[in-house]
Amino acid sequence: MSTQNPAAYHAAVEAAFNAAVARIKSGQLRKSSAQANSNKVIAWFAVTGLDPTKEESFTAAFDALITKLDWDIKPAKLLALERESKVTIIPVAPTLDNTFEAKLRAGEKADAKAKADKASITQAKDLISAYLPVKSTARGQVVDYADQTLMQTEWGKTLTQAIEKKRNLQEFAKTLAATIQKRYRDREKASERL
Repeated sequence: MSTQNPAAYHAAVEAAFNAAVARIKSGQLRKSSAQANSNKVIAWFAVTGLDPTKEESFTAAFDALITKLDWDIKPAKLLALERESKVTIIPVAPTLDNTFEAKLRAGEKADAKAKADKASITQAKDLISAYLPVKSTARGQVVDYADQTLMQTEWGKTLTQAIEKKRNLQEFAKTLAATIQKRYRDREKASERL
């Protein structure tokens, strides 16, 4: 405040302030926030030690505090700063190469199918080898070896064809079990008629 009287000092600060505000061509400070803006500028002067009676001090204060002051109309510099500070996110979906995962899943499917096929082939072979038809004779029930050999050979060929043609072996095993059960029932009905 040096040796000036308070009224002259206050007039010099006000003149410097008004001159600095007049230089802001594209912005306007908010009048309703005048006290808050003044407090921010005074605090800035206290920190920097600049002379508040000079227009250049206020211009420097406005530049330094441009983002902290309340504006009715934002100056071009503040608008430019805000525009530059906004991060523009450009949505770009990366092209993912999922071939490894696709191959892995395909391999897992193939392994599961191979395991199921192997189990079905074993089941079908067990069903074929367990086929034991009986027939009634004067001596009682005896194994019908002729029918057993005939049907086991026929079903064995059918199984081999299903494997070669890569048919659904799980369905084949189910169908074979049903066919063998039907064969047993048909033979039983035929023996009842005799």
